Amino acid sequence: MKYSPVHHRTQVLVTDRKNPPLSGVCLNSCTKDAASILTRYLTKRAEGHFLAALLGAALLAASPSFAQTPEEKPEIQAQEQIAEAPPELYASTPETSLILAAVENNTNSAKKILAECAFVDQSTTEKTDPEILKSFPALPKNIRNILKYDMGVTPLMIAAAQGNRDLCQLLLENKATKWKQTKNYRKDALTLALENYHFETAYVILGISEDSPVRKTKIEISLSDQVGVFYSPSERPMEFEISSGKKSKPTPKGSYLVTQKNIDHVSNIYHSPMPFFLRLSSRDFGLHAGQLPGYPASHGCIRIGRKNAKTLFQKVELGTKVEIK
Repeated sequence: MKYSPVHHRTQVLVTDRKNPPLSGVCLNSCTKDAASILTRYLTKRAEGHFLAALLGAALLAASPSFAQTPEEKPEIQAQEQIAEAPPELYASTPETSLILAAVENNTNSAKKILAECAFVDQSTTEKTDPEILKSFPALPKNIRNILKYDMGVTPLMIAAAQGNRDLCQLLLENKATKWKQTKNYRKDALTLALENYHFETAYVILGISEDSPVRKTKIEISLSDQVGVFYSPSERPMEFEISSGKKSKPTPKGSYLVTQKNIDHVSNIYHSPMPFFLRLSSRDFGLHAGQLPGYPASHGCIRIGRKNAKTLFQKVELGTKVEIK
């Protein structure tokens, strides 16, 4: 392992005995001891996986609370330690610095990293050490838990959860896969953004521009009156009756975006047909055609008469805002 300052950053050159240098990575904001920390983490070898260790080293080195004392600096032959690393480490080195830039919420660093390498979609292959995450208290709870308990986390997911619209736009312009999901919880960037009510970031992920007509349309639902209204600047308001969630399974109030349209949706929980389905904020409920008994009777979804549901389905586009009061 060799040290070479590049634009006030530390460049770690990874090599092994059998191959020439395989990749270089600039760890943004790292101290000059970043390589020593990297070596220390690599020796831990959590179940033979090295990406989490590498990310942990990068996060620790970038942490403002990190302070390494002289006695903590191990005298280890870094070259020999890295020589034992599996091929996965080499392939994931540049991406790890991009993940770090996303964790730091640093769009400028991400831009520089993307200019040096084309790895925009690499994801974590191990759960992140909770002790490392403590150094970044500003991380939202949902992405913190995903990093802690799940794998397959991408820079786009981290940026979306933090509501960093500019970083999301940058990553998407560099061909980031917007619908990629984490391994266990199956969360994608849009879901993580909407869990934290980052609607502007969600618009970026959905490809909705600032002057899009979608931003001027909305649906308002009154649970007390069991009535809904669709507003569009190009036509008169459309009012319709509803049946919301019953007392034991109430429809959650709040602000949402329509994130999916499915004309022939079938509930994977209740195995019942829900035609003209409009999913809200990637969650497990939405609006759909159903029976209207005149009172709240659903399991949480908002039922609409079939004729109105079909009309609404035709008018509503992805990204339409829905207010439930």
